Amino acid sequence: MTIRRAHALDAPAIQNLIKTVYDEYGFSWDPEGYHKDLYNFEEHFSDPHGAYWVAEEHGEIVGGGGVEAYPPHKGDPGALVDRGDGLLVVAAADCELVRMYIRADQRGKGVGKLLVNEIRGWAKARGCQTMEIWSDVELTLAHPFYRALGAMDFGKRVCNDPDQAVEFGFVLQLA
Repeated sequence: MTIRRAHALDAPAIQNLIKTVYDEYGFSWDPEGYHKDLYNFEEHFSDPHGAYWVAEEHGEIVGGGGVEAYPPHKGDPGALVDRGDGLLVVAAADCELVRMYIRADQRGKGVGKLLVNEIRGWAKARGCQTMEIWSDVELTLAHPFYRALGAMDFGKRVCNDPDQAVEFGFVLQLA
């Protein structure tokens, strides 16, 4: 298993991986809207505001996860606040774990932990202190995984995706 920083040429394989998981769970795919970041990879997953890593086995991408860094969300630390478009975020969070998906046959084998180690390292090197993580309530294997990393449950929200899915929130302190 190789973990490496993804580049724009990986975008079609990453899109395919994530769409496969979406199909597995019956989630809607929206390349023009909610998933637009995956089709404009360089803009969203390049330094200094973001990065993405992939797990590769035998030349095939079997998992991936990214991070977006931003100025801390305004509001009292420890509160859920509207970021201005109706979507709730964690006040004082300065980065988010994003687009973390593992192919079904690779789950439970440590792939996610390897990816998160890279993601955490990138965020900490840029001075990030509080990572928010949002996970669809249907992704039941992900929730204990995030808790095992040390993330604390933080509430829930309705996502701005095509399905208006309910997501559980987690906060991971990086400092």
